[in-house]
Amino acid sequence: MAEPPPPRPPPPLFDDTSAAGPYGAPPAVPPPPSVPSPFPPPSAFLSEPVSSLAAAYGSSLASQGRDLVDRNLDRFLPVGRLKYYFAVDTVYVGKKLGLLVFPFVHQDWQVRYQQDAPVAPRFDVNAPD
Repeated sequence: MAEPPPPRPPPPLFDDTSAAGPYGAPPAVPPPPSVPSPFPPPSAFLSEPVSSLAAAYGSSLASQGRDLVDRNLDRFLPVGRLKYYFAVDTVYVGKKLGLLVFPFVHQDWQVRYQQDAPVAPRFDVNAPD
């Protein structure tokens, strides 16, 4: 009697790619063809005399504008007055948030003054903000 042939192993569920690396070989992509750029490289642009003249003119114009703003900023926007509104700390912010959420709990609504000027916000929760 003849013996039956041995059973065949089941076919693999996935292809074995372990020989190509830990994650398989990346697909081969040819490099893109080199296309010449219509623009010169930046170093060539800055070496031209017209561009260096324009850069110098632009920097002088920017410095003149900065000087003008520095001279006239205090006339239009008094920085000394703005410092009053930003003199706060985290304790003031917490108290102010509590005042906004629970206004019915707060009893004293008077703004405190010191020599005809309101006290800084970090010392008085009723200070204008």
